[in-house]
Amino acid sequence: MITSGQAVMSKDQVVAVTFNEATRRLLDGKNFATVATVNPDGGPHSAVVWFLRNGDTVLLSTTAGRQKAPNLARDPRVSLSVFELEKPLQLYGDPRHRRAA
Repeated sequence: MITSGQAVMSKDQVVAVTFNEATRRLLDGKNFATVATVNPDGGPHSAVVWFLRNGDTVLLSTTAGRQKAPNLARDPRVSLSVFELEKPLQLYGDPRHRRAA
């Protein structure tokens, strides 16, 4: 879970974060999210997840058999990307010349 009082910057550093109203609206929408965790070898692991906001806490869906569960138990660093379904962003073209549609 990601909370307002426990935003992890590194394995040992935690800072306080409070969601603003725009973030709360995004988290309350019918959107999907991708969560990225750190694998044992240091590489990234990402997965699409269901989530729920409870105040300034984000609850993520997982089970003990999924890779993100042991990753988070070992290393609490996480990245959460929320995709707003009402306003999708499409990127295309040469990656050296980034352009959004």
